[in-house]
Amino acid sequence: RGIVADSAMVLANRLLEMQQGIPDILRELILFFSSDSHSAVRVMLLRRLPYCISKAPVLGWDVLDRCLERNDPRLWPHVERCLYYQLRDHFEEAKLRLSRWKDEGLETGGEGWGRLMALCCLYGHVTLKELFETIADTRCVDVWKGVVHVLCANISGKSLREKCEAGLLEVLEIIRSGRYTGILETFVELFRDEKALPSIAPEIVIGILECLKNPDTREPFHLFAITEWFAFLARENPRKALQVGETMLSLIEADRDAAGAFLGSGKDLCSALVEILREADQSDDPVLIRSAVELQDGFLKYNVGVEKVLEYCSKAD
Repeated sequence: RGIVADSAMVLANRLLEMQQGIPDILRELILFFSSDSHSAVRVMLLRRLPYCISKAPVLGWDVLDRCLERNDPRLWPHVERCLYYQLRDHFEEAKLRLSRWKDEGLETGGEGWGRLMALCCLYGHVTLKELFETIADTRCVDVWKGVVHVLCANISGKSLREKCEAGLLEVLEIIRSGRYTGILETFVELFRDEKALPSIAPEIVIGILECLKNPDTREPFHLFAITEWFAFLARENPRKALQVGETMLSLIEADRDAAGAFLGSGKDLCSALVEILREADQSDDPVLIRSAVELQDGFLKYNVGVEKVLEYCSKAD
């Protein structure tokens, strides 16, 4: 039955691509399979349904609703793509299904629902405040992960940066409150795209480091991902990098395991430390010089950048 259902959807989509109508017999066959007792058959329809919804919305939404009539939580992860393409221009239709998803499918599809809700916010359908109020009701960590994933992925967009930054800072505040665990690891998505590095506010990274420094909110995190951004910040704004570096050092002193993670990216870390030292040296600001030297001394205790820092100091003399 699943093969027949899949073939029916393939044929319907091809007809829609050719701007032809779907024959009644094919329409009835698809609707018949959308009420099939076996969830695998309905999944075959859902996999190919996004295009049908966009080109034949009356049929598409009807098929989607029938597929979900039996209240099978396993189907909700397959609904994400169906709603994703409708959020921007057909929010009211998508909103009805998102509301039902919240009630029935967060256990198996929480992360997908969180991603879609975050997109609703970025598209302007809901405010950040409304987004976080809605999410707070779920008490689902996977939902928070989905939201963070979308905010991280869109922070480099000029029109979205301010909203993404505010959202991520709010999530970090929630993590620091101790209400949830298991969310922080998702923030590593921020550092995966080199082109996005200029868009990452130092306050966000400091927030991540502060969460890691606190034993009550500490959790596994790929710290090496931060060092490339740290090197970039030091080149662009060494004084701000100094503040971040002090937070990094305090994390190492609070959690010695973190030292190994930072040391593993020694090249970027050394580069950042030298940039900070150079800025202080050229500033003639005694407070800045003292802070920069103290930061260097702190990292030198862990053999970070010894050769490069000494090389710069010898040249400065």
